[in-house]
Amino acid sequence: MLLLTGWRLITGRWLVGVGVLWWWLGGVLGFVFVFFDWLIQLAVMEPGRVFDVKLKNVFKKDNIKTGLASALEEREKKLRLVMKSALFLLVWLVMGFFVLSSVASPFGRGFMLGLGTHLMFDLAWDFFKTPEKLENWFWMIKRDILKEEKKWFVIIVLLLYLMIVRGL
Repeated sequence: MLLLTGWRLITGRWLVGVGVLWWWLGGVLGFVFVFFDWLIQLAVMEPGRVFDVKLKNVFKKDNIKTGLASALEEREKKLRLVMKSALFLLVWLVMGFFVLSSVASPFGRGFMLGLGTHLMFDLAWDFFKTPEKLENWFWMIKRDILKEEKKWFVIIVLLLYLMIVRGL
């Protein structure tokens, strides 16, 4: 986001103002939102357990930093997260084109950018650094995905992401 902001300021596409701050706020919240996908999924599947167990544990610790760290560690243990799936990426791409063409709010554009950026970082990391985790992105698809198909999926999604980011 910092590179994109700098580029837009240098090329004159943006003026420094409140809109840039709203865009950044949306971007940061969108990026952080992905960290809590496991909590959102748990809230939908077992709503009572979220508030009884998870949130109390986060705020019950000696400090919130330790509680959040343990919550994020638990997120890493989850393999089948809705936001970390190929189908969710496809939904994000469609929504990204919609936001690009129809949403004027800097906050909304920033939120979509932050959300997509986090997902693309995770996808690229899994593809290049931890290929065994790449399989987790395709858990909703009920057939075996070939390695070549995964490679092309990652390439196409990253290229479409770059096209969307250019306009957000």
